[in-house]
Amino acid sequence: MEIYELEKSEGGLPYNDSKGAFDLWELRNRNPKFGKFNRPNLWFPIYISSTSKDEMGYSLVSLKKDDEYSIEAWPLNSEMEQGCWRWGRDKIASSELTGKTPVLVGRQRRDGGWNVYEKSRKSTTKAKSTWFDTDVISEQGTLAIGLLGLEDKFDHPKPLGLIRRSLLVGSNSDGLILDFFAGSGTTAQVALELNKEDGGNRKFILVQLPEPTDLSDFKTIADVTKERVRRVIQRHEKDAEGKLKHGNQSKEGFRVLKLATSNFKIWNAATETTTADALAKQLELQIDHIQQERTSEDLLYEILLKAGFPPTTPIETLTVEGKTVYSVTGYGMLICLERQLTHETIKAIAERKPNHVVCLDEGFAGNDQLKTNAVLMMKSKGVTKFQTI
Repeated sequence: MEIYELEKSEGGLPYNDSKGAFDLWELRNRNPKFGKFNRPNLWFPIYISSTSKDEMGYSLVSLKKDDEYSIEAWPLNSEMEQGCWRWGRDKIASSELTGKTPVLVGRQRRDGGWNVYEKSRKSTTKAKSTWFDTDVISEQGTLAIGLLGLEDKFDHPKPLGLIRRSLLVGSNSDGLILDFFAGSGTTAQVALELNKEDGGNRKFILVQLPEPTDLSDFKTIADVTKERVRRVIQRHEKDAEGKLKHGNQSKEGFRVLKLATSNFKIWNAATETTTADALAKQLELQIDHIQQERTSEDLLYEILLKAGFPPTTPIETLTVEGKTVYSVTGYGMLICLERQLTHETIKAIAERKPNHVVCLDEGFAGNDQLKTNAVLMMKSKGVTKFQTI
């Protein structure tokens, strides 16, 4: 199958390195309304290397002074008045400052002084209000979805060029892109292609109602959306000969979530509970408080969302003493939603010494002794929060 590549555009940027096109933006804030007098936290020296340079010949910079980084640069204007930087120390410290393509570089002025510049890869050219270019109004959308083997699955998909131009104008390389009318998934494909092209980390949220189709293999438009994203990712995981790349560790992926009512039965405060019988009925509903036909993954994502985690939080699925346990990567949180917990499973979870453990109350099957032992085991292993729901 022919590999369809997005048409590259340098966006009018004047310089190019191995990472792509860029412009040099002075890091000093040139607005006279801002300076040391009202932005004292943005007034500090940046040190420029006397020897180390990037591939373009620009000098590397650092926040720390030593024998190599000895040239001191302050945010002073042409009249030597105290200004301020556009970036704070934390942002500078977290940016890539070494290697072939650093984010910040130093350049010497004609008067012998030094300026610090940001290598900006975003064009400052304003988008035109009307686009007549053929790549944004042609049948390119139909061609692109056809090259993914999804021809005749969606009428009039948006051209890749149109969405590409929109994303370049309205977002940056690590932006979050929201498309409330996902359709065939053009937005996702462009975001993934741009990440592959410039090494960006764009994320996207697609929203699509499950509108029915007359297709036998895709019952809803949302099914077409999901399949297109899968095929784009699969294509990136293969080489030019269509074989899976050796040792492929693709970071591309997506999750599909459907809007639904809570997995847990909610106490109905509107129900009249002034009588003993009415109150008893409400309490009985809470004994088996999980909605029928809800899966462990349904419960998992509601728990994560209510705990403040985004739906893209990395999760590892473990098998602990024959039971499924979800590990929330980087947060020391283990979630076990099994309906039949055992002493061995609880002990094995506690021995992993997580910070937070969540289990279903139903999993203890009314065994108060098992629950009490679980609390004691968690405490003995340093678990700071043990929660049953």
